[in-house]
Amino acid sequence: MSGSPSQAFRVSSSSKITTIPTRHDPKTGKRVVRWIDIQQYYEKAKGILNGVDAVLFLTNDNLEDLIPRRIAHHPGVILEVLMEDGSQGSSSTISTLGSTSMDLIPISGVSYINTSSSDTGSMARDLVTSTIEEIDDDDDDDNNQVSVVHSSGLPSEYQMSLHASSSQGLGLLDSNPQRLRLEMSDNMVQQEQMRQLKQHTQRMQQQMDEILQQAQDTQQQLQQKMDEDSSKLQLSEQITQTIQDTQQQQLQQHMDEIHQKLQQTLQQTGQQIQHTQQQLQQQMDEASSKLQLSEQTVQTIQDTQQQLQQHMDEVHQKLQDSEQQTLEQTGQQIQHTQQQLQQQLDEIHQKMQHSEQQTIQQMNQQIKEALQKTQQ
Repeated sequence: MSGSPSQAFRVSSSSKITTIPTRHDPKTGKRVVRWIDIQQYYEKAKGILNGVDAVLFLTNDNLEDLIPRRIAHHPGVILEVLMEDGSQGSSSTISTLGSTSMDLIPISGVSYINTSSSDTGSMARDLVTSTIEEIDDDDDDDNNQVSVVHSSGLPSEYQMSLHASSSQGLGLLDSNPQRLRLEMSDNMVQQEQMRQLKQHTQRMQQQMDEILQQAQDTQQQLQQKMDEDSSKLQLSEQITQTIQDTQQQQLQQHMDEIHQKLQQTLQQTGQQIQHTQQQLQQQMDEASSKLQLSEQTVQTIQDTQQQLQQHMDEVHQKLQDSEQQTLEQTGQQIQHTQQQLQQQLDEIHQKMQHSEQQTIQQMNQQIKEALQKTQQ
């Protein structure tokens, strides 16, 4: 760390000054001195003072001490180290800025007051009336600033309390300097606590404002999403209605086509039935004609039989009139004629039966076909 700026330290009971090299802190961007480096030189160190102000450890955004703990570099200033050996007077406390639990850093009173000095009253007045500015080191992050007790930044009632306590302490300085140091230390603690509380309240208010803004943004986003969902729902309903109308139109059109095809089929079936009926009627007429023809044939046979009977009667008469030979010849002729006639009758009868069976079968077949077509 050669060439780095150093920070000067001393204890109030000694005039010896110790310089400790500083480090560059990447988290805050400042020159800092680590607490462990200070404890290497001052093993029993318990706190650091810059005049009457406690030098606080640097904190993060959550007001928590950075680890390892560190303090900011104070160029051109000799910082005073408070020791634990009791040489600096009674023990008191200074609150650490940024600690959420408001832990306090113990100090040993206001050790810079030299009770043996003849100018004690002047030093005390300088303590009360002086104003110490906060050290910034050109860093814009307020959380990384080294805060000090600043009486002008407190409410008026606390400033009055501070001045009253200081004035009272000036009156008691010569008689009881130890009591004055304790009272001033307590006032510093109260002021620091009030400042921390005010900062914490401001941060809480800022967080509440941010949360409220986030809630409003979320509500706006939800409302926008609800509007979009409502628009999508309306569009979906319109699409559904359009689909239903289209489906209904298509269904009606399909039903009309089916009805039209059914009518055409019925018309064609009716025409086929009429045609089948006509064919059946024609076949029945043909069968009736054939039947009439069969009746005519039977009538012809009957007429032939009558003629034969008449001829037989004539032959019989001739037989009676002719001789026996003639009768025998005539009988033979008659028998032969009868055989021929019987054969002809059998043939005619067979032909009629065969013709009638064919006609009846054809009629039955045609009737079955007509019935099948009608059923289809």
